[in-house]
Amino acid sequence: MAEYAYVRYFFSNLSEDIRSLFCAACEALEVRWTLSNSRNVSVAERTSVARLDAIGCAKD
Repeated sequence: MAEYAYVRYFFSNLSEDIRSLFCAACEALEVRWTLSNSRNVSVAERTSVARLDAIGCAKD
């Protein structure tokens, strides 16, 4: 199993429409995303994570 030493974010939803909206928003913000599986979207590229942090989309 892979270990990650940096922050990454996941978005999970059963609705394909909702996931598509999230992915479109990411693209508009120039955030790179990938599909982890059929219902999970991952944002793991360091510059993309930093962009989410900078605009306040990913807060504790």
